[in-house]
Parts: sequence; C-alpha cells; structure tokens
Amino acid sequence: MKGSEKPQYETDDIEEIIEVDATKHRHGFVTFWLWLALIVNIIACIIFLIAMFTENVYDYYGTNSDITILSYGFLSILELLNVLAIILLLRWKSAGFFLMIVGAVCSILISVTLLGGGIKDIFGIIVSIVIWWAILHIKKNGVSAWALMESGWGYRHYPLLYYGFGAMAIIILILSIVAIV
Repeated sequence: MKGSEKPQYETDDIEEIIEVDATKHRHGFVTFWLWLALIVNIIACIIFLIAMFTENVYDYYGTNSDITILSYGFLSILELLNVLAIILLLRWKSAGFFLMIVGAVCSILISVTLLGGGIKDIFGIIVSIVIWWAILHIKKNGVSAWALMESGWGYRHYPLLYYGFGAMAIIILILSIVAIV
C-alpha cells in the first residue's frame, strides 16, 4: 500500500471493518462455562454417533427401532449445532445464544415425540437456557458479556466455519441413514 491508497474491504460499513475491540473482556466464569460447554457438547455429539451404531439402541420405552437410531442422529446434529452456537458466543456473536434456543426447542421436540421423553426433559432444557442467559449476564467491570455481544452471524467473516459445520451435519445425516440400513 502506498501513501494515499486506502485498503480494500468487502464492505463500506465501518462497524464491519473495525475488528473486535481489544477492551472486550468477559468474566472468567463465563469463559470457563463456554469452554466447558464446548467440550461437553463435542463429547455428547460423539456419544450419540457411537450410540447409533451399537446393537442395542433403546428409547425411553425400551424399544429398539429405526426411529430411535435416526433420533440419535438428529440429536448428534443438534449437539453439533450447540458447538457452533458456543463458538459464536466465544466470538462475541449474540446469535449463538439464539441458535442454542433453536437447538433446545428441536431437542425437546425430538425427545418428546420420537424418544418418548417427558416433562423432566422439557424442564431440563428450559432450565439450561435460563442458566445460560444468567451466565451471559455476569458482569466484569460493570459490563456483562451479553452487553458486549454483537448482533449478526458473522457469516461474511467466517464462511468456512459455516461450510464446515454444514458438511459435518450432512455427514452425520448420512451416517444416520447408514446406521438404519
């Protein structure tokens, strides 16, 4: 770049050009829970994948069926969705929290309709969303992590993140079908 040349950006919107402010710091407890949730959701995704291929896959009623295997595949995809949501939260995107809510609603639907879950499943998932909301509102220096979040998905800045997760979801769906056959 020579003297008076301006750098070329994909957008003219100054808010998108400015990188994440170095003064953004979340409370250590919030960061700890985000990383812990990331690890737990990755493990849960792997457990659901392994459960699809075990010989004795049972639902809440003790029945073994193709629907149960497919449900575990969908739950594995939802765990992957939670991993994406947590990565978005770690990158200061509030859309990650709303993605967690979408995943929770889908988990409730699968749990209740396909796996025979009940009130305890619904209650547990709703309570977990409320707990996450509270964790994101813990303040450091008088400012909560939620207040520092940016709106939007950040698709323009990390498209490979979304392509990668989309590809993994398709692979899990294919594996679910293979497990049934």
